[in-house]
Amino acid sequence: MIAWAALIALPVVATVLFQRMSIVMALCLTMMGGYLFLPVGLGLNLPKLPTLDKTTITTLTVLVLTALAASHPYAQKYVLPGWLPRNLVVRLLLLALVCGVFGTVMTNRDTLVYGTRVLRGHTFYDAGSMLMSTLLILGPLFLGRKVLSSRAAQLTFLKVWVVFALGYSLLALWEVRMSPLLHLQIYGYFPSSFAQQMRASGFRPVVFLGHGLAVSLFFAMSTLAAAGLFRVTKGPDRWKWLAAVGWFFVVLVLSKSLGALLITLVLLPLILFFNTRMQMIAAVCIAGSILTYPTLRSANLVPVDQVLAFAASIGSTRAGSFQLRLENEERLLEKAERRPIFGWGGWGRSRVYTDAGFNITITDGSWVIELGYGGWFRYIGIFGLLCWPIIALFLWKRKKIDQVSVCLILLICAKLVDLIPNSIIGPITWLMAGALIGLLERPSEESAPDTEAVQNPGRQQAFDRHSGQAPQYARSFPKAPPKEVPLGPEVSEESPRSPLPYNRKGTDGGYRR
Repeated sequence: MIAWAALIALPVVATVLFQRMSIVMALCLTMMGGYLFLPVGLGLNLPKLPTLDKTTITTLTVLVLTALAASHPYAQKYVLPGWLPRNLVVRLLLLALVCGVFGTVMTNRDTLVYGTRVLRGHTFYDAGSMLMSTLLILGPLFLGRKVLSSRAAQLTFLKVWVVFALGYSLLALWEVRMSPLLHLQIYGYFPSSFAQQMRASGFRPVVFLGHGLAVSLFFAMSTLAAAGLFRVTKGPDRWKWLAAVGWFFVVLVLSKSLGALLITLVLLPLILFFNTRMQMIAAVCIAGSILTYPTLRSANLVPVDQVLAFAASIGSTRAGSFQLRLENEERLLEKAERRPIFGWGGWGRSRVYTDAGFNITITDGSWVIELGYGGWFRYIGIFGLLCWPIIALFLWKRKKIDQVSVCLILLICAKLVDLIPNSIIGPITWLMAGALIGLLERPSEESAPDTEAVQNPGRQQAFDRHSGQAPQYARSFPKAPPKEVPLGPEVSEESPRSPLPYNRKGTDGGYRR
């Protein structure tokens, strides 16, 4: 009951945030709060429609509220026009995803029979559901592109991330000591296997993310985000971000995830000690490797034997887990290569079964899941949208890209590396990818909005009123002639025509619209 109440309450809370805060701050708070605190594994299954769970409800809510808020002339100063990305390659990647959905349905209309197990073929009705699911997954990408493309908006996003992570770390430390029971105690059920959260005579924190590995990666990325804020902040305040780096690193070690710890140990020195050029070179290498990973794996160019030997040096349990993961990936990759263009579709059709119908594979890595589900069309579409902005920024804007944007790039790289052994990309990753896509559309010489103005819309509106400058993306309105308005108690501070608190009393006694 409490879990359903939390899902229902999110649109109400989000509406209040969008009315009282700037569009950037409201979007960051809603997306981050929904991702971190709503229940996992609970949703409303509608016929022929995507499941309404924490991700889809949060995405739909923010899309509607952002569309309403972005239509206001003031908010248009900080958002890009339109919803469809203008970059040609990004549009082609989106087209590949849409075409891939219909191609997957058309090539998987046959029924698969494995002993007593019968997997039905896809129908044209499935195409609509699959297409809507794909668009909902990409919803945060469109939001990030529209709202978080400026430096100030990206800086606000990083600060919101770190502040949320500081509060989340207290919950994680409680579960490290007391066992991961917060989701069970608050929402009434445990979202995953409890045995998988026991590690090294202790517990992995789960909190409200469904699995301890997701929590560990969140604190790994939080460590990188705090390090990025340390690099871009001037004055004595920068040391508080460095203290946050140390705090998050301690929480990460206590979270007991070797993969997330190794990602942090590689990328953290890169953020702290190297310039943006070296950071971008490393990011492009990671993005290129992930984009071509299935080909590299098929050609035996991935050093899996060396990684297995390293895992064995740590412990037999680690080596056994990694060996099992490799065997499953090889089986799934072999089956995916039978239908490489459009994949096998859903309903478990991409898995490997015995003649008796028993499933002998465990799907872990997101790369092999997407490749088996939709073939190369879906793989290039999904991972291309994550990797292409990194490559494009390096090719055309590497000399003028800001450290804040480079921090977002390295956060995406951390997630890309994690998607090799683990699954679920998550809305926050798509939000950051959208921010980088929006950055591609902004001219290099464009000056970023003031950070305080993004967080305090009233301050920037007062500046625009006195300077007489129109917002960059604002619509042009004819200026009304000056008129005398009696000053008295009947004069309200806000215009009754706008539900958003952006209109303020003008210097001539009139009201701006």
